[in-house]
Amino acid sequence: MLAGGMRGGRSSYEPEEEAYDIDLQLAKIGEMTRSWQKWFGAMNALIVGYEKLNLVFQPLEEGRFLVLSTEVGVNCFDLLERLAKQDYRRLAEVIP
Repeated sequence: MLAGGMRGGRSSYEPEEEAYDIDLQLAKIGEMTRSWQKWFGAMNALIVGYEKLNLVFQPLEEGRFLVLSTEVGVNCFDLLERLAKQDYRRLAEVIP
């Protein structure tokens, strides 16, 4: 994990003491979906919708993922279009 956090003025749904375990579970979801590529081809994205939020997995280079949570009303397909136009090669340098 390079960085994480909530937008200012927002509180997380996950209890602080469980955040690390949830991050590990998100990584496992990424590993699981990456393993399916041998049958289905390259993964473009994964969107998981919940009652309270959406999770968006965007594959990056070197087997990494960008994982974003959004409010339910956000159009995740539009978000993915905007993400596809980004250059993530220097992501570690951009994120403080």
